[in-house]
Amino acid sequence: MTYDLYWVSVLGYIVITLIILIRERKYTHHAEKAGRVFMPLVCLSLVFYVVDFFWGMCLVDAIRSDAVYFVSSALLHVLAVVTTLSWLCYVLRYMNCPRRCRYVIQFVSAAQLLSEVVLVIANFFSPVMYRIVDGEYVRCKYALVTSFNVYSVFAVVLLGTLFAMMRKGICANGYTRCWAVLFSSLIPLLLGIMQMEYFASPFFSMGFMLSVLILYVFVVTATREKLYRSKTKFLQNMSHEIRTSLNMVYGFAQLLGMPEGSWTDEEREKYNSYINDNYRMLDLLLNDLIEYTQTNRKTFGVSCEPVDVAKICDSTLQSLQFAQ
Repeated sequence: MTYDLYWVSVLGYIVITLIILIRERKYTHHAEKAGRVFMPLVCLSLVFYVVDFFWGMCLVDAIRSDAVYFVSSALLHVLAVVTTLSWLCYVLRYMNCPRRCRYVIQFVSAAQLLSEVVLVIANFFSPVMYRIVDGEYVRCKYALVTSFNVYSVFAVVLLGTLFAMMRKGICANGYTRCWAVLFSSLIPLLLGIMQMEYFASPFFSMGFMLSVLILYVFVVTATREKLYRSKTKFLQNMSHEIRTSLNMVYGFAQLLGMPEGSWTDEEREKYNSYINDNYRMLDLLLNDLIEYTQTNRKTFGVSCEPVDVAKICDSTLQSLQFAQ
């Protein structure tokens, strides 16, 4: 593989990540929890790809500076671990991992990150991980520590997911999350093996990009589809309630429109009260619907002003009585 493919590929990953960020930025406020937690992972991925892009430019001698090459290499080592651990935290939250187990995994991951940072700092004083010699990246004694810290995370998640799926059967229902995590951890692991063989190739970036895309398709899109179905069901129920009240208003209005003497004054007063109650019920439903749409569009406002608490309580009780 030619070195020119490195920075071109990483530039493509940057563009894809920016598209996801632009596409999802309007959902960060009111989207489902999975979508909100997903965005920091995408932002960290973007930072990693930008640093990887500069590293690739140094690799092909487009940037001829040993200092830039050295610093970008140091940042790349640290960001590879940070981004992977961010992916791990997201997966643990998404899979609803038990709190005790999650704390243990996060503690071990923090130890890995600390060891990576210590080695990178030590490399500034003595080449223990890498060194730059005449514009060439040369690996040293502890060069594979970063690979271990990264790929061990994917391997542990892959084995844990397989174990969880085999406990109740691979084809059991409700395993959409497991399949998402399984593929998003397997692909970076497979491409990581190729990265070990072809060092100056963007296989790690490619694997992580595919992992993020898999999570985006399986998690964010699937969860949003579920939310859309919930909204559709809500609107269907709301339309049914509105139609019921309209039919009652129309029916009692027809009764009141019958010739004089068909009903007693007491019956007419009763029918009028039914019409008024159903009208207020319609008004309540429509107001709820308007507030619901304003909340989704973030056009609602909140203002502080004095209110009559007794009046609010009385109105709430009447609304409940109409609903019954």
